[in-house]
Formats: sequence, structure tokens, C-alpha cells
Amino acid sequence: MTREDWELEESVPFTITGTLYFSPVVNGEVYVIDAGTNFYKYNIITNQWSRLPSPNYSAPGFTYRNLALSPNGTKLACCSDGYTAAGVFPTSGGRRIEIYNIATNTWTASSSLPTIIATIPGLARALVWIDEDTIWVWAIRQNGTASGWNGKCIKYTVSTDTFTVYTADSPWFSYLLSDSMYAYSAAISSDGNAVFMSVIGWDYYWLLYNVAADSYTQYGGAGPTVFWQSMAYAADRNRLWFTNDTTGRQGYLDANDRSLYHDIYLTNPERDTGYGIRFGVRSDLARIIAYARSSAPELMSSILSSYYLNVKGINLPYEDKDNSKELHVLLKNLSPTSKVAGAAGEVVIEVTYEPAA
Repeated sequence: MTREDWELEESVPFTITGTLYFSPVVNGEVYVIDAGTNFYKYNIITNQWSRLPSPNYSAPGFTYRNLALSPNGTKLACCSDGYTAAGVFPTSGGRRIEIYNIATNTWTASSSLPTIIATIPGLARALVWIDEDTIWVWAIRQNGTASGWNGKCIKYTVSTDTFTVYTADSPWFSYLLSDSMYAYSAAISSDGNAVFMSVIGWDYYWLLYNVAADSYTQYGGAGPTVFWQSMAYAADRNRLWFTNDTTGRQGYLDANDRSLYHDIYLTNPERDTGYGIRFGVRSDLARIIAYARSSAPELMSSILSSYYLNVKGINLPYEDKDNSKELHVLLKNLSPTSKVAGAAGEVVIEVTYEPAA
């Protein structure tokens, strides 16, 4: 399997409500949720789906539900209790945040989002973890105005179920042209000082929240006025992802160096039109899995490496006689063409196993 290949995955084992959202890929596994209450874990190596407890609430409408992973990988968070406000300029989002504890396999729902502007409550649209207990929440006001759908970045503390609302809100939210054009995803710089959100308006600008100054800046532009990209729905703590509308190839804005990186993965010729903008990636970019097709099998994955061998369904008994807990693998290049072991000069081998009965 070369870098150009996209591989079909096992069909989704449930009827999809709305659409699908993903967590980052960790150890060959990804968590998947829809706009209803279907929540599963998928092992890309073994092609196995595992049903998990449902969240407490669904998330219809423009309630974007990327599964944000905490820095140490212990929890997931998503927008939930989806709601569309009534009024001349209605807005949609999650009235609550839900936290999934991976170790205990349980969901906990937050209290309702508080008032964020004047007397108007907020609706959650995108999340990024600060640490294992706190989350930045991009929240939109429940009713927009003729000049825009204003909102702000607020903080949520999981252990105390409390929201902290800061003074400033963004004047650039006036660029929003509709309820659907706001806050697909969120990212944070490694130093915690800059929180990014995508997207605002038809020009696809990012919004940058300066934590220390409690101020907002319209940042960059990744859309039609630059190179015709669509912002993607992907939970990645330090990156905001987008896709090329023509080729479907994925790129990102790095929240640390604030540079754009294009065409990370190659074109997927089997992707259906309008699909491929919702996906999960590994933190080292070595693997991506995307909602790529409108019918089964819906998911496809790809590997970011020059050469990749995918061997499945082999039953090899192994006994650790020296109790070293080590598995030694011999790799031999049978081709006359030399192989380069990636930019880091290493070969990554993923092995799944089951203990003997």
C-alpha cells in the first residue's frame, strides 16, 4: 500500500443520524459519534466496531460535534443537547457539553451554557482542552442580529461544572452570513496563549482569541478569496484543518507557528462529492480516517508514509518465554529499490493481540 492509496473500512454498524464526527486517532483506534446518540469505537487495524454507552443528549442542527481529546488522552468532550433558537436570526449549537471518561466508560453532561452577551445565553459550537480538567468553548449567542451572530470564547471546568465568561466578545463575528458559517473546529497553541476557531464568513477567516489580553483578532483567510478551501470538521488540539474543494486533499493551520500546510494526504478518487470534510487524524499525521462515502462502506483511511504493509487476520501464537515483553520483528527489503524510513528515520509497526485463554 503506497501513500496514494485510500482503503475502504468496515461499514458503519448503525443508521447514521445527521452525520459523523471523529476523535483523533490513537493507537489505531478512533471514536465516532453522530448527531443522535450513536457512539462507537473503531479499530482501524482489526476493522472491529465496539458499541459504547450513548451520550445523554443528541445534537441536531448546526451543533458541530467533533470529539476533542484531552491532552493526556483520558477524556473526550463534545457539544451536546443541540438547540436552534427561535427568532429572526436564529442560531444553533449545544446547550451543554458532554464529557466521556475513557477509563470508566461513562458520560457526564454539563449544566446549561450561561449568559454570554447581555442577557442572551450561549450555544457551544467548538471545543479544545486546556488541560485534563478545563476546556475552551467557542460559544455563539442564541439569537443573532442583522449585523452578525456574535459570540465569544468561554472556559469550562469539568470537576466543578462551572463556566467562566470573560468580558470581550468578537466584533468580527459580524462577518458571519448564516448560522451554518461559524465555529467548525477549535485549536490551541502549545503555550496556551492563543485559541483558534474556524470559520467565519464566506472568506473563511479564522478567529484568534488572545487569552492574556481577552481580545479577538481576525486571522488569515483560507477560503475562496485565497485558494478555495472548505474548513473541515476535525478534532486536533494544535491544528485547524481544511480541505481543497477541487482535489479533496487535506491541509491545516498550525496553531503554534501560524503557518498553512497544504496537501498533507493525497486525493481520494472514491470520495463522494461533498464528503471527506469530517475525519480523524493521528497527532503525528501518520494516519487519517474520513467519512468519505454516502453509502456503505462509508469510511476510508490512508497512511502518511512512503510504504505501508497492512496484514490482517493472521493467527500467530507467541509465548514470551524470557518474560521480556518484547516482540522482535525482522524486516527485509525484497525490492531492488531502497526504502527510506520516513522523515524521522524510523519504521513504525502496529501490532494488535489477544491474550491466550
